[in-house]
Amino acid sequence: MRRKNITKWFGLGILFIFGVVIACHSEKPDHQAQAERFLQVYYLNIDPQGALAITQGPAKEKMQREVELLRGVSPPESHETPKMKYKILRCQGPASGKFQCDYEIYIEHDVKITRRGKVTLRVEEGQWRVTQFVEELDGP
Repeated sequence: MRRKNITKWFGLGILFIFGVVIACHSEKPDHQAQAERFLQVYYLNIDPQGALAITQGPAKEKMQREVELLRGVSPPESHETPKMKYKILRCQGPASGKFQCDYEIYIEHDVKITRRGKVTLRVEEGQWRVTQFVEELDGP
């Protein structure tokens, strides 16, 4: 009987430790989660209007200009959405109350393109907001 209790408690202890390890690895810091949300909405969903809600400052101005430029433009009927995925390479900070996350976007349509860039985030109105983003074209 004593052996069964030890085995049971040992098994429960292993499950608890496994659960803690999984929980620690799966949670991302708020600033990184918001950077990923921006990349998802802006690049993968191709939704600059949706990106407005999570931007502030120069990033928001950039999104507003893009939304204005695209007003009334619709994709061609044969529009095929390119295959895209992103990867956050690293986030650095806090420096002066901001974090900066480096990312890569992989785009495959007729050619393969990798774009690298940086997303800068600050706490604005109680939430992490993208305040700046820049990208570089790495070539087809």
